[in-house]
Amino acid sequence: MIDLEALAESQKTDPVISAYDKGIVDRSMRSYFGADRYCNVGYWVPGCRELGEASRELTARLISELDCNSASILDVGCGLGATTAQVKAAFPAAEVTGINISANQIAACRNAVPDCIFLPMDAAQLEFKAGCYDSILSVEAAFHFNTREKFLNHAFRVLKSGGRLSMADIIYADGPMAQHLTVWPVMEENSLTDIEEYEWMLERCGFGDVRITDITTNTWHSWCTNIARCLPGDVEEGVISAETCQVFLNTLPALKDSVKRYIQISAFKP
Repeated sequence: MIDLEALAESQKTDPVISAYDKGIVDRSMRSYFGADRYCNVGYWVPGCRELGEASRELTARLISELDCNSASILDVGCGLGATTAQVKAAFPAAEVTGINISANQIAACRNAVPDCIFLPMDAAQLEFKAGCYDSILSVEAAFHFNTREKFLNHAFRVLKSGGRLSMADIIYADGPMAQHLTVWPVMEENSLTDIEEYEWMLERCGFGDVRITDITTNTWHSWCTNIARCLPGDVEEGVISAETCQVFLNTLPALKDSVKRYIQISAFKP
């Protein structure tokens, strides 16, 4: 069994993992999400006011695309385990496994969601045998992988015939916004230009029945709007300073434009 403490110690020098470990438990981040352990921008429906609610809605949309008879489900990039727990609630009889490259986050998941399996693992190097999962889910993580195509090839391999893949992912726009994404880095070798390129990649990896839906308005754009609404309250409650609030507000228009497409993906292994 992997020693999580030793792995976490070795990962302290990795700037990407360290940035995520720090950001995901940041006081302002957790205040924004409330008591929920989610870490995604959510899917905002009319009447939705809280990020945690929007995050649950996004996850529910992805879960609805999974094989309804799934007995084994893999959550790739499981964060702090909120998505994995939601999958387990939807499939109580299934064996649900979450993986994450961060040892610290895996340790948090094991404490918070004891009825699921959590393993430290690189999504681009899945260490499972072929044909062992009925469904694979990944929420807002694949743009970090090194690379998406490596992950998709592995996902195809470990899915059973007839298995489903359900994802939410981000295609970033080109341009100077890269300086604002230093803590959410996207490697050049993992960049994509449009939805059509993503479809070709999925098909090249063997997937069929590929469906990609642009949900940018209800996700990224709505999240940016919600940030602008919440920031003044965060200043009043002492979660962030007035100076930090102003920096966020000044950056927000460029941040909104930094995403070309926020997409929902569903695919099938023949």
